[in-house]
Amino acid sequence: MPDDAPDDALTAIADELYALPLDDFTSERNARAKEVRAEDRGLAQRVSKLTKPSAAAWTVNMFVRHRRDQFDQLLQLGETLRRAQDDLDSETMRTLGAQRRKLIGALGREAASVGADLGHRVSGGAIEEVEQTLQAALADPDAAAAVGTGRLVRSLTSTGFESVDLSGALAGGDSTTPTTRTRRASSSSDSDDAERAERERARERAAARDALEEAQQRADDAEAELSGLDKRLEQSERRRTRIDEERRELEQRLAELEDDLATLDRETRRLRGTRDDAARELDDARTAVDDAEKRMRDLR
Repeated sequence: MPDDAPDDALTAIADELYALPLDDFTSERNARAKEVRAEDRGLAQRVSKLTKPSAAAWTVNMFVRHRRDQFDQLLQLGETLRRAQDDLDSETMRTLGAQRRKLIGALGREAASVGADLGHRVSGGAIEEVEQTLQAALADPDAAAAVGTGRLVRSLTSTGFESVDLSGALAGGDSTTPTTRTRRASSSSDSDDAERAERERARERAAARDALEEAQQRADDAEAELSGLDKRLEQSERRRTRIDEERRELEQRLAELEDDLATLDRETRRLRGTRDDAARELDDARTAVDDAEKRMRDLR
């Protein structure tokens, strides 16, 4: 039997197990280990040690298996971003960076939807891990190869400055990724060195791309904030002008009312004096009437 036959057998079993609903994993794994124990105790032991995936890793596995075309779309975007980085095309990188953020968010939601359809509701924290894993796959070809197997055990994280840590992340058979196996199989040390150098340059480009995208995002955020503040300032200035005009109108109206009050005060004083004069005349007239009536009585 070829030396890699046990790994192939383990990989085949792992492919089946990691395609199952999350809650069925442990019981099915134990059943498969028991099934192969009679023929290959070593394989049975390795099967029994297969780790149940985290909720986020299982969700990514289901997404890759059930939405492969969308996963390939993510990888294609990663290749396009790397080419733009090689060409130092900052405008294209800025556009693709925004597209990347939107796509990862959309794929994260789609992965959660796939998980829910398969009977496992994905929490908000797990969705964040799913998006981090998709970002790692986009940024690092080795991570992309690992995610593409659909046999992740844990979520992945990309810092943008070094290769993604894949230790303990992949279950079944040879856990090295295709690009790593290619380097190991190469018989030419010069070719190995050149490939390692290219990998290092790719990581540096990825780090520079992430740094540029982060700076561009900060610039976009600052520009949006400034635009919002400019609008608020303009609205505030317009409102202040309107209120100041209203204040001047009210002050003018107040001055007019004060003039009216002064006029009314003068008129009131004049009328009060006139009334007092009229009251005195009335008293005098009544006195004259009384005197006249008295004389008439005396003349009778």
